[in-house]
Amino acid sequence: MFACASVILAPGAAHAQDAKARAIMNSTHLLSFVDGVIPEGIPAVMKAIESGQVQRLAPEYPVWIIDADKGTLLYYQGQPAFVGQAASRLVDDNGFRFGQRAFDNARNSRSSWVSLSLGGQSYSAYCATKAPFVVCSLIQ
Repeated sequence: MFACASVILAPGAAHAQDAKARAIMNSTHLLSFVDGVIPEGIPAVMKAIESGQVQRLAPEYPVWIIDADKGTLLYYQGQPAFVGQAASRLVDDNGFRFGQRAFDNARNSRSSWVSLSLGGQSYSAYCATKAPFVVCSLIQ
């Protein structure tokens, strides 16, 4: 005999799940896009992402992209001066090196969630990994 149960999610819980799903889809979509690019084409692709030519599934979520071979930032939305900097320099308000965590997870071939605190607010970011890239989407 099979028993069926229905689960009713509170609107806040359902929205949180939707936000997480959108972050995962956004990161994996961008990761799939950059995965097939030859190294010489990476700067052009990063410009296409920045200009909006590359369609993002959650454009409202800020994104950063790490070169996992070098441990450097290829793209950090809204901060072009960060490009080429070490991912380990990304530090939240509490001193947590969230860029380093994403990089470490990439070296272990693990896509994962990263929690961070910015401007007194707590955030989550999903970082999708496929060598040699890490693409992180921050839920706002």
